[in-house]
Amino acid sequence: MKDNLSARKNLKIICNRLELEVDERKPNVMFKAIYTLTREQTRRICEWIAHLKFSDGYASNLAHCVNMKELRLHSMKSHDCHVFMQKLTPITFHEMLPKSVWSALTEVICERNRPSRNEDLAMNDTQRHIIKMYILINYEVVMPYYESCLNELYEHYHSEDPIIKVKDEINYTGNKLLKLHYWGPTAGVTTFPCYFVNGYNFQTQRHSVGKLTVNCGVCVKSSSYTDTDSDFYGILEEVI
Repeated sequence: MKDNLSARKNLKIICNRLELEVDERKPNVMFKAIYTLTREQTRRICEWIAHLKFSDGYASNLAHCVNMKELRLHSMKSHDCHVFMQKLTPITFHEMLPKSVWSALTEVICERNRPSRNEDLAMNDTQRHIIKMYILINYEVVMPYYESCLNELYEHYHSEDPIIKVKDEINYTGNKLLKLHYWGPTAGVTTFPCYFVNGYNFQTQRHSVGKLTVNCGVCVKSSSYTDTDSDFYGILEEVI
C-alpha cells in the first residue's frame, strides 16, 4: 500500500523486485521506481496544473491547490479529485511514465483512452454541387420534374449530349422546401463568438483568450464503443 523505506526492505521477503530492493551498502537510500516521478517532472506537472483553465462550473480553480514550493497538490475537493483522476491523468502522465505503467494506470481509473481529432469539414463548390444534385435526384417531390426533363431530352437532344438539368418550372413550384433544395445552400454564413444552448455556454477559442475560464473545448460522442471507435475532442474555432 505504501512505497517507503520500510516497505522496500520487505521486498526481499515478500516478492522478487530486485530493482527496488534496498542496497545493504546504502540502507537508507531508495532507488527510483518506474512508477515515480523525478522532481523536475513533478515541477512541470504543478506548473501545468497552475495554468489550467476549465469551463464555467466544471471544476474549481485548481491553481489554488498547487504548492509550488513543496511541489504538491493540497485541499482538493472530492469533485476536483475526480476530475484530476478521470480526465487529467491520461494527459498528465502520458509522456512521463513508461507505457506499461501509464496504460495500467489509465485502465484502472479511466473509462478508456480517447484520442483527439479535428477535421476540416469545409466544402468546395464541386462538393456542394454533388451533394445538392444527390439530394434533388433522390427527393421524391423532384421525380416528376426529373422524369419530364428526361423525356424532353430524349425528344430534342442526341444521346451523346451530356447536358442534363432540371427544368425552370421548378422555380415556380409552391413547394418552398423544393425551391431551397434547388437553389442549394448559400456560401455566406453568420458567425458568433459564443453560443448558449441546453444550459451550456460555448465560446470560440479566440473569445476565450484572457479569461479565467475556458469554454472552447467540445466533445462529439462516438455512435458505438469498439476497439477503434472513441469520443472525439476538439477546440471550438467558430460558431456558425
